[in-house]
Amino acid sequence: MLGNAVARIIEQPFDAIAFYDEREIAQMTLNSVGDAVVSCDRESRITYLNPAAETMTGWSQAEALSRPLAKC
Repeated sequence: MLGNAVARIIEQPFDAIAFYDEREIAQMTLNSVGDAVVSCDRESRITYLNPAAETMTGWSQAEALSRPLAKC
């Protein structure tokens, strides 16, 4: 039982690293897409713009974060 708990604690950082790597790959993919990509949260606030969406809206990603999508 203690061995299982220790094994889970040791494995957690590796899972976090794997998630980070997958997220980075997804981010690079979205950044390289030629079409505009905008992601929003449940309240329709912008959480991500790729470079094509920045060009289309005229906003940088930093300027767009948390803005309502309806303002695009």
